[in-house]
Amino acid sequence: SEQFLKFGLPFPNLECGLQVSPSEIMKGASERLNRDTAVNCVMEVLLNNKFEEWLFSKYEQNSEGNHFLPRQYHGVIHTIAALGYNWALKLLLNSGVLVNYRDANGWTALHWAARFGREETVVLLLDAGAAAGALSDPTAQDPAAKTPASVASAYGFKGLSAYLSEAELIAHLHSLESKENGSSGDQISRVVGRISDTSAHAQSGSDDQLALKESLGAMRYAVQAAGRIQTAFRIFSFRKKQQAGLQNRGNHIISIREVGAASHGMLEKAALSIQKNFRCWKKRKEFLKIRKNVIKIQARVRAHQQHNKYKELLRSVGILEKVMLRWYRKGVGLRGFHPGAIAMPIDEEDEDDVAKVFRKQRVETALNKAVSRVSSIIDSPVARQQYRRMLKMHKQNKDDDEK
Repeated sequence: SEQFLKFGLPFPNLECGLQVSPSEIMKGASERLNRDTAVNCVMEVLLNNKFEEWLFSKYEQNSEGNHFLPRQYHGVIHTIAALGYNWALKLLLNSGVLVNYRDANGWTALHWAARFGREETVVLLLDAGAAAGALSDPTAQDPAAKTPASVASAYGFKGLSAYLSEAELIAHLHSLESKENGSSGDQISRVVGRISDTSAHAQSGSDDQLALKESLGAMRYAVQAAGRIQTAFRIFSFRKKQQAGLQNRGNHIISIREVGAASHGMLEKAALSIQKNFRCWKKRKEFLKIRKNVIKIQARVRAHQQHNKYKELLRSVGILEKVMLRWYRKGVGLRGFHPGAIAMPIDEEDEDDVAKVFRKQRVETALNKAVSRVSSIIDSPVARQQYRRMLKMHKQNKDDDEK
């Protein structure tokens, strides 16, 4: 009955005793709606019960007595998101399906909803905790990883792309703020709330004027968020250099003291031994030879210690190449990384700072693209209206949850 009420279809009145056949319902829907909308409405009504039956037939029970959908069926969320069937999406999320579940190409449900311009589905997924900055897997045909915002922009949904880009920037900024303040919690729950704050000042005027005000507010907040993210990275890099300098200084002072104490004790023992037992030139020569060998041993020990530190550095770089750079070079990793291919100049003192190279290559580029996608809706009335519709959907969902 909820499906009939949702689409405004005539529903049989059970109290009057009259029966309405499905053909009459479909005919009424076709008369009241256009052809495409009527077909979609009827398909959703017919698929609702079938989907629930299929879902209940695939349920499994865990040790705690809760029913959940097995992992091999989680991929159906991508089809549901692409079709825009929000009623089925809610059932899947309540069945234990992960909202950020990826397919073979690394696409999430948010990628598929953005691909086909499903505005309401995108808002619903973001409210459910979907990651707006999720990256797809690079392929030979498309080596660059795609975010949902870039997918929407590639297929012409500028307003949808701006909404997703703003959500991506806010999610990134909030994650940095959480690490800085030591707080924990779901960052997405605050992201969608801060998106709606960009339009809080727009309360009067025509629809086009309100859409323009909201678009300008979104662009202003996106620029501020990108600037704060870049500032946070610079502060982190500066603190890291300070800590490394203090640590090296402390280790240097300790090593000088240890070497001085060891040398002082060695010289005393050598002098005492020479004075007491051997005062001849031959024994003195043997002592110098022994001391030379000791110095060589000390040099070998220091070289071995430095070699161990170099191994630790290689291990750290190996982790970085697996996590950050391997997918960017099509599986080659850091060993195939060519600094000459980077267009932007790098300071000589920062050539060995892999994290800074990665930030300049990927993070700052992603921030600039996100800001440009948000600012692109200013010149497009269609994109502004699409962005405004999504804000209204989010506000409506928020009001429904509060009730």
